[in-house]
Amino acid sequence: MPSTAKPRLLIIAAVNPTGLFGSQFLVRQHFDMFKKAGNTIRLTTPKCHGEFKRNGQIDEQSGPSLRKIADLRKLLASSEQAIEEFKPDLILAHNYEAGLIAKSLKRRTSIPIIYIPHGLLEKELPTYYSNPIKKRIFPIVGKILDRRIFRNVDYVVTLTEPLREYIGRKYKFNHISAISPPFEPMGCPESIKIPRDLDAIFYSGNPYGYQNFESLIDVIRAVRKRNSNSKLIIAANPPKHKWQKILTNLKKAIRCEIHYPKTLAETMALASRAGLAVVPRVDPFGFPMKIHLYVNCRLPMVAYDCGWPGLVDGETALLASPGNARELAERILELPRDEKLGIALSSNAYEKFAKNYCATHISHKFHEIFNKL
Repeated sequence: MPSTAKPRLLIIAAVNPTGLFGSQFLVRQHFDMFKKAGNTIRLTTPKCHGEFKRNGQIDEQSGPSLRKIADLRKLLASSEQAIEEFKPDLILAHNYEAGLIAKSLKRRTSIPIIYIPHGLLEKELPTYYSNPIKKRIFPIVGKILDRRIFRNVDYVVTLTEPLREYIGRKYKFNHISAISPPFEPMGCPESIKIPRDLDAIFYSGNPYGYQNFESLIDVIRAVRKRNSNSKLIIAANPPKHKWQKILTNLKKAIRCEIHYPKTLAETMALASRAGLAVVPRVDPFGFPMKIHLYVNCRLPMVAYDCGWPGLVDGETALLASPGNARELAERILELPRDEKLGIALSSNAYEKFAKNYCATHISHKFHEIFNKL
């Protein structure tokens, strides 16, 4: 493809990009980024074609289920229809559902497929189960599915460098690059200029297993032993799925507030009440999109050191050894004692993300790959 061309892009995703967290937010960011870059672009999901409404709620359940099989059939049908009508130059397959239909698409078209995994099935699938037998079986199932995807796509773009390195080494896949998610700087709303409760800890997202969410109980309990005023504020999607039980148990175990915001503005207003944000996830292969929310809210972050782009210990965040809940609690306790440190961390993070991960910069990296295909 000539370097001056702006390819027509078809984004295929199983999620409707109307939610506030995770994969939904990332798909929406990529759609907006390429549209602003001048690409003619179309989005297709099992329930959405073309444009979509903003700031809605997700309506799909994460993790494996029988419903996902039916959704894959719908996704394949809508993708085939979009290819015929839209005639794209390139296909961007977001996450494993879109990757799994790549083989079927390859039978019908020679259009290059770029796979954008949000994680690795080999690592993610076992986190949805507590049964020991299933925890042993599903890593094997995940490896089989991951290998099938890599055999049927032309290029892979990961969100983190650790995942790029792992896929290249473990699956012997060489057509691969790591490109961070685009960061969309937001102005500083008046709502986040109000005085913060330095003892309040904020978490946004849903309590899936891969988020290491339940470890928050141990972390908050460790914090409370040293700071009895500490409290947790959670912003999640409505509890209509299986995480309701986890949230109920969490509320019984520790003192916390659980909210279900419907818009990004409501989420940012909740975040504005806290003195810091926590990222309990320990998986270096996925990128927690909540990091962008925290940066825009000027919230200092405490997280595990998983190699996520933009997080530098003592400069843009306070980091702890992966999985060490006691150390994470110690880092959390540093911030209420040093308000200037929190201000410095949040300011540095905003400046770094706005400069190094802006949509223009990330879009340019993608177009360098497009020109090779």
